[in-house]
Amino acid sequence: MNINRITDNEIMITPNFAKNTDHFSFYIRPTIGYAFNRSSLQPIYNNNSFNFNGEFGGDVELPWKINLHSDFNYQWEEKTEVLPVFNQVIWNASIKKSFLKDESLSIKLECKDILNQNNGFKRKVDDIGLTQNTYTTIRRFLMISAIWNFNKVGGK
Repeated sequence: MNINRITDNEIMITPNFAKNTDHFSFYIRPTIGYAFNRSSLQPIYNNNSFNFNGEFGGDVELPWKINLHSDFNYQWEEKTEVLPVFNQVIWNASIKKSFLKDESLSIKLECKDILNQNNGFKRKVDDIGLTQNTYTTIRRFLMISAIWNFNKVGGK
């Protein structure tokens, strides 16, 4: 009987930069990592890889109680001996108009996955081998929302 000894470690660095003012806010959150994957039963495969995940987003407050929002999430994983390179960019954006004196009512137009890259696919090499998950996802879509914030009604 062979016993498989698996080593699966990852080193990641994630700095976080943000700026907030009365009229705009933004953030940048890059993550740089390196994954170490070894299997005693298949030592010839090198599944070590660099990976990068970048998040960026922000809001701008315009006159007439209008808010613009946009955010990006970029994922990249280096090619290994078992897996091909992985690239994905998810971009979301919205525009929101607030109403009433206390701004408790708003209408929002939002677009998710503008570049249509959310393919419902994940893969990983780990202690049980190569795992691939395919799932149903809602890809690019538009949504209009009416939002009534009850916390602001009659409150201070």
